[in-house]
Amino acid sequence: MQAFQNAAAAFCIACICAEVTALLTGTGWAGRCIKAVAGLYILVVLFRLAPGVKPELKSAMEAVPSSVHIQSVEISILQKAQERLESSLRTECMQRFGVPIELDITLTQEGQTVQAGSAGFTILSECTDAEKQQVAAYLQEALGTASVREMQEEVG
Repeated sequence: MQAFQNAAAAFCIACICAEVTALLTGTGWAGRCIKAVAGLYILVVLFRLAPGVKPELKSAMEAVPSSVHIQSVEISILQKAQERLESSLRTECMQRFGVPIELDITLTQEGQTVQAGSAGFTILSECTDAEKQQVAAYLQEALGTASVREMQEEVG
């Protein structure tokens, strides 16, 4: 890429010099001659640098992935909202019940409405069945969904 930048710089300098000289000498025979020589100089520089540029461009093209997947803005915003909601509810459960939980919420969007489609939670410490039911009830109320289920923590 450095060779290409050098060629572009040489081209710009030659063009500027040709224009300045043409302004000083006028549009007569001398001005046309100088422009022609500057044009030839530019072509010579480009042809001399062209073999060196080819491998650089080829290696640059190989570095570009064949396909790029860019998430839509709506999906990205939905994921961020889901992460914030999970974090907020984890903190709230810890404060209310003294129970650390892991939470997995799936948000769904229908038109302009976003709601919790489903939620699963894992209690990360020992607790009674009554505490589990309180956490589940709280999450159902907070999310406005009946599909809150307790997931079993995987061991091993």
